[in-house]
Amino acid sequence: MSKIFTKKRIVFFVISVFVSLWIIGSLQLGKELWLDQFSFTADKNSLMYSVCTFITFFGSEWGIIAVGLIWLFILVWRKDYIAIAVTLISVIGGNELNEWMKELFARERPLTNILEEGYSFPSGHAMVGFIFYGFIAYLCYTHIPAMKYFARFLVLFIFLIGISRVVLGVHYLSDVIGGFALGYIYLFFCVFLYEKANRRAKLSANQERGVQM
Repeated sequence: MSKIFTKKRIVFFVISVFVSLWIIGSLQLGKELWLDQFSFTADKNSLMYSVCTFITFFGSEWGIIAVGLIWLFILVWRKDYIAIAVTLISVIGGNELNEWMKELFARERPLTNILEEGYSFPSGHAMVGFIFYGFIAYLCYTHIPAMKYFARFLVLFIFLIGISRVVLGVHYLSDVIGGFALGYIYLFFCVFLYEKANRRAKLSANQERGVQM
C-alpha cells in the first residue's frame, strides 16, 4: 500500500473535503460564516503589520518563485527529477485552480483591504502556499532525514502565511481556512502522484539491474 494511504492522511483528506464543501456551500447560499467574526486587522504602523507583510511575501507569486528556484536547485543536485516535475505541477496547477475558483465564486475582499486586487475566496497565499510548502515539507520529512525539523518548521510557516493574510486585512478567515482545505486536497493527489511515479521508477531500475546481471 502506498505511503499516501495512511489513516492520518485519509482523515485529514476527509476533513478537508467537508470543510471545503461547508464553506463553499455557505458562500453559494449567501450565508454569513461564523469564522469571519474572528477576523482581526493590525494597525499598518504596528510591528505586527510589518512582520506579517514580511511573512506574506513568501506566499506571493514572487516569493514562491524565489523559494522555488532554490528548491529546484536542491532537487537537481539530488537528481530527483520526479520531484521536480511534481513540484511544477503542484505550483502551476494549484495556482490555475485557485484563479479559476476565485472567478467562480467572485467573493469581494473585506472592506479593510487596501493592498490586493481581485477576488477573495479562496486565499491564493493560503492555498498555493499550502500546496508548495506542504510538498517540500512532505519530501523533507519522508525522503531527506536530515531535514525533518525543517519540515516541521514549514508546517508552522504555512500556518503563519495564512494568518498574515487576515492580519493584513486582505482576506476573511474563511478564505484562509478554505484555502488550506482545498490546498490539502490538491496536495494529497500531488503526493500520490509522486509516490506512484517514484515507485514505478524504482521498479523499472531494479528490473534493468536484474536484466544486466
